[in-house]
Amino acid sequence: MFNKPFVLLCLAIFLAWANQSILTPTIPLYVTELGGSASVAGLALATFAAPSFMVRPWLGRVADRIGLVAMLMIGLAALLVAGGVLFAPYLWAVFIACAMRGVAWAATNIGGYSYLAHAAPADRRGEATGYYTSVVGLTQTLCPAIALWMIAGHGGFTGVFVASAACAAASLAPGWALLKHDRAERAAKAAAAPAVGDAPPAKGKVMNRALLIAMILNICQGLPTPAITAFLPLFARNEGLGNVSVYYVLAGVLAVVIRPLLGKRSDTLGQGRIIAAGLAAQMGGFAMIWLSHSLPMVLTGAVIASIGPALVNSATTTLAMEAGQAHQRGRTMATFSMTNQIGVGFGAMMAGGLTDLVGIRNMYLGPLLVTIAGLGVVVAVWRTLPKASRI
Repeated sequence: MFNKPFVLLCLAIFLAWANQSILTPTIPLYVTELGGSASVAGLALATFAAPSFMVRPWLGRVADRIGLVAMLMIGLAALLVAGGVLFAPYLWAVFIACAMRGVAWAATNIGGYSYLAHAAPADRRGEATGYYTSVVGLTQTLCPAIALWMIAGHGGFTGVFVASAACAAASLAPGWALLKHDRAERAAKAAAAPAVGDAPPAKGKVMNRALLIAMILNICQGLPTPAITAFLPLFARNEGLGNVSVYYVLAGVLAVVIRPLLGKRSDTLGQGRIIAAGLAAQMGGFAMIWLSHSLPMVLTGAVIASIGPALVNSATTTLAMEAGQAHQRGRTMATFSMTNQIGVGFGAMMAGGLTDLVGIRNMYLGPLLVTIAGLGVVVAVWRTLPKASRI
């Protein structure tokens, strides 16, 4: 499992997600600092998600032709370039940067998730996904808290943008090393079996019932997520609760611990139970936030709700890997990863719009209802989800 390509992949993804995670709570606060409202902040996040969503099918086909790691490298380099636009202190610059970063993020995630499906042993994909997503969780532990600390007077927004760009620049080193390894591996396979290596990828439909179920369930955990990851600082500020940066640390530590353990167990326990448990925790957490009026209770609810993405995203990613064909990994994971952008984009718009419409407290009813709908989907497709009988 922990061979050179897997370690290089995880390192590159860690730095790419650090680049992104440090901006997650920053963008809404920066937009309001520049004079925008909560709805404008949601639209800025949607501007990141929309192009990322739209280009993924095309980038997936390109990745299957040029190589999965080559697509990853394109994304990493583009993240560095796009981040420079944020240094212009204007709302229009934020929207341009978010759109550019959306395309870069699509390429990064298509390359990363697709190569993970390629590198992970078929009987240990849940375990591999657990480790991979725990690397993501580690950035979500450290980076948002660092961002809020910097914004509070230790570098400001400019310092956050410098740190984000530094992470993108650092990711190029492991990405380049992985690209050289992948090219050598592909050349060796082509030399050993030139007829197979030179053959064009087989064509066919990517979408099937298993992939569709994985996508719907991932949307049900992803759509509510920005209500916490992006809007919790605004909620705390408006309610006079104090600093919530500790949430990112607590939720991240929990995710880093849970994802590898349950990822490994999901290969025998079954993704169905993992998804059901994650959505149930997410539902309880959002209900607690909505009902609470003290910082400790809000933080407790937010941490409980964060269990949902930690469990569900790992499990649905594994389902998507198993739903795709080997020659269509780029297209399969590109299609699946579109659901992540639905969560980021439409989830942010939902949170921002509901905040302006019914207030930031009652906004949390929206994510709660989406999560309940997700549990309904689990019940409806329960017989088709992998369970403990699947060894």
